[in-house]
Amino acid sequence: MQIRIDVKSLVAGFILGAVVFLAMGQALGGAGKSDFGFAVDYRGYAVVRDNAGVAYLIDPQAARAEIIEHRDGPYRGRALDLSRTVKVEEKK
Repeated sequence: MQIRIDVKSLVAGFILGAVVFLAMGQALGGAGKSDFGFAVDYRGYAVVRDNAGVAYLIDPQAARAEIIEHRDGPYRGRALDLSRTVKVEEKK
């Protein structure tokens, strides 16, 4: 049994594979840890949490992400960390 490879079919297969690869939006370096996606209405906002627990407010219309910070309390001015427990202040 002899195997014959058609060069034109081989080249066409590589080109088709490259086109499908690019059409799917794949990157050689990968996307890091962002293995998810979410849909947001263009007039709305989304709140997301990263691996470290920090919360972000996403504005798709302005293409911006802002860190959500505490406004008051013991963590005032610090990023909202959803993996950290909040101190409960005792009433005196």
